[in-house]
Amino acid sequence: MNIIKTDKFHTIGMVKRYIMPFKKENVTILTLLAIYLSLSNNKYKTSQEYSKFLDANYGMNPNVKVIVHGDYHILSFSMVAINPKWIKDEEYTIDLIKDTFKLSYENPNIVRQSFSKKMVDMAKNELLAAIANYNFDKSYLATKNALSNYLNLDFSVLFGDCNKEEVLNITPKKLYNFYNEVIKYPSVFYADGEIDDELDDLVMPKYQITRYATKFDEHNSLENKVDEYDGKETNIRIILDNAPKYKNSKDALIMLVANHLFGGASNSRLFINVREKHSLCYSIYSNYYSLYGIILISLGCAEENVEKAIMQIDEEIDKICKLEFSDEELEISKNKLINNLKANMDARNFNIEENFITDTFLDKGLFTIDKIDIIKTVTKEDIKKVFTKLKKTYTYVMKGTGNEIR
Repeated sequence: MNIIKTDKFHTIGMVKRYIMPFKKENVTILTLLAIYLSLSNNKYKTSQEYSKFLDANYGMNPNVKVIVHGDYHILSFSMVAINPKWIKDEEYTIDLIKDTFKLSYENPNIVRQSFSKKMVDMAKNELLAAIANYNFDKSYLATKNALSNYLNLDFSVLFGDCNKEEVLNITPKKLYNFYNEVIKYPSVFYADGEIDDELDDLVMPKYQITRYATKFDEHNSLENKVDEYDGKETNIRIILDNAPKYKNSKDALIMLVANHLFGGASNSRLFINVREKHSLCYSIYSNYYSLYGIILISLGCAEENVEKAIMQIDEEIDKICKLEFSDEELEISKNKLINNLKANMDARNFNIEENFITDTFLDKGLFTIDKIDIIKTVTKEDIKKVFTKLKKTYTYVMKGTGNEIR
């Protein structure tokens, strides 16, 4: 049984997830489906009506979202509700919570064997607004272009980027038929809280969990590229390849610490030395993409500072390789990451998330408590070892022409 019995919270957390192979052509429609299912159901026809019911029942909080894990798409339904044992209200029961949870995925708003056109249009407008917002963000566009070019992957594959034309072409009937296909895929159910056997009927039937594996594609280097856009700021993306991949958990954790020290936080070397000390950029940070084994350095600066900023970044890379950073800097980075992991452990659905990953995927990595133990032991020599293997293989520049759009 996927019941996690904890008394840490006065709430009950429940999650049901449908797991399906990732397909690029499903990114947009699956995202739209999640939005639609979160707006209403056949019992409460409008999101306002449903929200009023949830608020009246001590703020029950359902959520529908799409998760990508390697080669798999996951449609996730979750619910957090206060355990009735802490509420003196005869009408507020476990059965009420279970019924409300099932509304999220068993009773979508259906009109004559199709989804409601009105609600589909609302979901489309919400998704189109998000797409427009991302397209307007030039920093996001620079990251999108750099990663798509280098990894030779469509951004919808990388980060679930949705397509406007696809949204407009999805009919209520098509979305309804897609929903019926999704709920045929294997699913798992988890519950966490101070509960006994009250949720047995949700767990039934006992799903046989499949140990899904994920693949890690290799990618080729290519020539540096410069694009232009109407704006003032120049966005630069630098890729350092040959970082540890997710399969190697210990080395990946060492790289996580190294990246935090290098550019992963507001107290990082890139932020303090390139931005604060030398005033060469407006923003600068680095992200570690362990799935692809790369570090992505992102900065926005004036055109006249581009070469100086890149030279300063190279200098910071060289200093880390030569161990020219203090023990205090390393300890701060380690403690920040450990505190973040401990904070995650205090999150309501932490047990569910960790058990789901551990039970379901072959490349599960380590438990959080084991990650913390490894991070504590990371040394300066460990940092040097993973950093000296990095290779600067690609630079992408999106150059502002100075004609800022108004």
